[in-house]
Amino acid sequence: SILQDDNSFMGNQPVLQHRLPMEHEYYQSKRSLFELREMDYNDLITKLGAKDFEKVIGKEERTESGAVKTITLCEKEFTGAKIRELFNLRSSNFKIEEKDGEYVFTVYGYGHGVGMSQYGANSYAKMGYSYEEILEHYYPGTILKK
Repeated sequence: SILQDDNSFMGNQPVLQHRLPMEHEYYQSKRSLFELREMDYNDLITKLGAKDFEKVIGKEERTESGAVKTITLCEKEFTGAKIRELFNLRSSNFKIEEKDGEYVFTVYGYGHGVGMSQYGANSYAKMGYSYEEILEHYYPGTILKK
């Protein structure tokens, strides 16, 4: 259902109830939406300006849209936007893992994570949602006028 949980409408427009999960066929068929970056330990700590730490990857907090809001690396807290800038990532929606002494960033999508995703909007349209429903999903409370 595209209605809110209480079956109400906002501004006479139904609100999309979900975001497309990363497992959705649309994302799985679009490898260009993913980016893998590998970095060795020394390069990672140099970019982070890190010294005297015990743990490389710490806790993270994510935004509602899935982007990294804050992440602790080398016992220093960074915003997702700062990590995106430092490592020249396509998006702040990423995960970082240690694999065999290398640190691998898996980056999802493009952009700053604010506003409407052209890829997501296109996928919603292909699923049968109207442009009004799609706009309401990305910009809740917006009223369209002629």
